[in-house]
Amino acid sequence: MNDLELIGYCDLHCETPRALFNGTQVNRMISLAGHPASFVRAVPEDVWLSVHEDMKDLCSLARARLAKPATPILIKDNVIPLFR
Repeated sequence: MNDLELIGYCDLHCETPRALFNGTQVNRMISLAGHPASFVRAVPEDVWLSVHEDMKDLCSLARARLAKPATPILIKDNVIPLFR
């Protein structure tokens, strides 16, 4: 699943009465939302969580972050596109 598909899946899945997300999905969404790995301790991949409201927030943050254009920076005379 690409990044936009995952965001859409999680956003839609939040609307179900028993939305469960595994650790891999939660960790990836935290990353897509712009939070560094140190933001929270990594959730183990085999753990399933019911995080409706938190996931909705992550979806909004991730969508907004992906909508921003890449910001090029100069490192040792090489331009490298980085996302904010």
